[in-house]
Amino acid sequence: MSDNRSSKRYICFATIVYPESNNYFLDEIKKLKIPCLISPLHDQDLKDDIDEEEIVELVNGYKKAHYHVLFKFASLKSRSQVEEIVNQIGGVGIAKVEHFAAYCRYLCHIGFEDKHLYDTKDVQQFFGIDYLTEIAKNDDNRKYVLCDEMLNYIDANTIVYFADLVRYARAEEPEWYHLLIDGSCYFIKEYIKSFSYEVKESQAKQYDSNK
Repeated sequence: MSDNRSSKRYICFATIVYPESNNYFLDEIKKLKIPCLISPLHDQDLKDDIDEEEIVELVNGYKKAHYHVLFKFASLKSRSQVEEIVNQIGGVGIAKVEHFAAYCRYLCHIGFEDKHLYDTKDVQQFFGIDYLTEIAKNDDNRKYVLCDEMLNYIDANTIVYFADLVRYARAEEPEWYHLLIDGSCYFIKEYIKSFSYEVKESQAKQYDSNK
């Protein structure tokens, strides 16, 4: 009898790569021309964070530094088909991925409060996948967190022009920038407009009191 689990096909698969024993995997990924994402270097993962189907080595209580590589194929693949590709890049283990957006967030441990949070700016993306777009899908909580960050920045830096926020987001905070483009622009613009009125009113009162 065949094993249905191994024969079932998926679009997305993930593997782990140890850079210290494999310094060529990026070149191999570029040769493959398969849409994929590579996590930041996971060098702060504790041994207690080992997940199902994850094969990792341990060093002094931490997982050995590693990358997660997430593939998104154009068609359904079996585990055996993906195994050849994983071997080509020197990957260790193969995990089927049923929810692509959720695994994208896992690359940086977004939403995993018990795990070390990695910087989304360090995610490498290849052949058409946009990481920030993917992690925003079906993740309203993340959207609210980013909006809070922008409001705090506006208050702390007395931002009274929307253009100033956009320029800063474009240069320094790509997640903010994507959110402003994709749906939160009106709310933030209205907040800045109201905040600018408050600032002007406060300045006018201070001017009058100094006369």
